[in-house]
Amino acid sequence: MAQFRTTADLLDSILRRSGEVTDGTSDLEADALEYLNRVHHSIIAGGNEFDVEVDEPWIWARAKRPMVLELQPAYSTGTVSLTLGSEIGAFLSAPAYSVEGWFLRMEGRNAIYRIAEHTAGATAFQIDGAYAEATGATQTFKAFKLDYVIEPSYLIVDAGNNKIQFEEAALTPLTATLASGSYTPADLAVEIKTKLDVAGANTYTVSYNSLSKKFTLLSDLGAGIFSLLFVTGSLTSTSAHILLGYDDLDYTGAASYEGVYRLNGVSRMIEPFRIYGLVGDLSRYGSIDSIDPITMQKRFPLTRAEEGTPQRFAKIAEDSEGNISVRFDKYPKNKTRIEIEYIPVPRDLQDNTVSRPIFPRKYTEILEYGAAFYILIDKEDSKSTGFAQLSKSKLSAMRHQNRSELERTSQDFGQITPRPDLINGYGSRRLRYGVPEEN
Repeated sequence: MAQFRTTADLLDSILRRSGEVTDGTSDLEADALEYLNRVHHSIIAGGNEFDVEVDEPWIWARAKRPMVLELQPAYSTGTVSLTLGSEIGAFLSAPAYSVEGWFLRMEGRNAIYRIAEHTAGATAFQIDGAYAEATGATQTFKAFKLDYVIEPSYLIVDAGNNKIQFEEAALTPLTATLASGSYTPADLAVEIKTKLDVAGANTYTVSYNSLSKKFTLLSDLGAGIFSLLFVTGSLTSTSAHILLGYDDLDYTGAASYEGVYRLNGVSRMIEPFRIYGLVGDLSRYGSIDSIDPITMQKRFPLTRAEEGTPQRFAKIAEDSEGNISVRFDKYPKNKTRIEIEYIPVPRDLQDNTVSRPIFPRKYTEILEYGAAFYILIDKEDSKSTGFAQLSKSKLSAMRHQNRSELERTSQDFGQITPRPDLINGYGSRRLRYGVPEEN
């Protein structure tokens, strides 16, 4: 009996509801999977097509851990040399890390330049256009970073995601076990290579592309084949493939496999950023709130950028892979850790028994109704209207249940809390979603 936990179960149910056979011969089976993914993604991303008012930051869709981002202090060691009309510059003292994308301001001058190219440890750099001020060979300066791509500084490996099952010969699975710990993406690539080499006879190359934010696993095929067993392996529940950006599929027939998904792609951010490492009289601040880019530009122009604890950020770019860039209003005095709560970009559901939707089991009917609606639209079946209404009703019920749970487990959720000095002895009145409750 199907328990409707897996994508394969849900697809059979969607086809049955749509009047289709479930033996694999339906012409609409591939469409059913496409529509299932469409509904799955849209509800998680917010503002779905069945009810645009339902935009909950579902607890079950949140990332397991907040993303850690490290804000960098300004760099101002030594001097810089810049020539009128040239985009080429040079640091007297080379930064140990790349300052590409940072802003550059010379002391006593108002113009702001962006460093367009720089390599860690190099003195040479290029700015984003010809230098428009008087030539200076020993100018004091400040390079500061305000723009950041929302990506993790570290990846966490634990007992729940430390296995890579693979084959170098058919029907002979091998297992690489990663050491638990906190890794930069580059360090994790080294760890994966080490453990693949130990577990198998092939020689492996593992790389991380800092532009695409994807891992690639490559074998020299010295011992035969190279297959990644993310579905048919016996350790799928503790597999590292989700962490590394791969689908719930086996990867076979090649020597190299690149991850499908950008590392920790963000579907949406759901809370103000939490900030740590606060200093001085700003220790009362524990969060960084968002504002729109136009307000950021007006209130915090680059020409007045200053050192301090950031209090505002604005989202300035986003692409289809969940690659989000933000700008902060200030740069910190010291390296500063912030945490970002977010909903990840969901992976595509696959027609197998390992792939499962993020949805809790009690809510999966929404996915069935929504996908069946699209199939019935294609079939020009009048029952599509009923399935659209079922999807909307189920969504509303899910939102109501979510808010009821929050209201019952918190005295403050949905409440208007007056200032104590204005209560005048009457006490506070409890509200349910903004409506007074009877005592």
